Amino acid sequence: MANPDFHWARLFAKLAILGAAVYYYGLLILIVLGVFLVLMWLLSKVPFLSAIGIQVVSFLLTRRLMGPMANVPVRDIRVRDSAGQEFLIRMKGQLNSGSVSVGDDVVVEGWDRNGMLHFRRGYNKRVRTAIKVKHQ
Repeated sequence: MANPDFHWARLFAKLAILGAAVYYYGLLILIVLGVFLVLMWLLSKVPFLSAIGIQVVSFLLTRRLMGPMANVPVRDIRVRDSAGQEFLIRMKGQLNSGSVSVGDDVVVEGWDRNGMLHFRRGYNKRVRTAIKVKHQ
């Protein structure tokens, strides 16, 4: 099991949406933030409510609200070509279709990172199935 891959495109899309929201609704966001800060300041003056407020804010600002990051399954396999040279292949994600077993004749496609081929898709010639992995 491993952590899922980080998606830079999603981060840039979220930053673009945030930038557009601040550009178009900046004054409204500042007013809401100011009201929130004033309410939190008033809440801090009451001893019992300030402790509850700290707990609520800390809950909202931590990962407990989002939950733990899900792990994805990882399979490392070795493939030998017709010349006898072996290659290490990493399949990261849920297997959607096909399978790989010892002795199968497979064709794999992916990208090379430091001598390890990161699986993108493949084909098992022995059982005539496409091998697909759902990346998360």
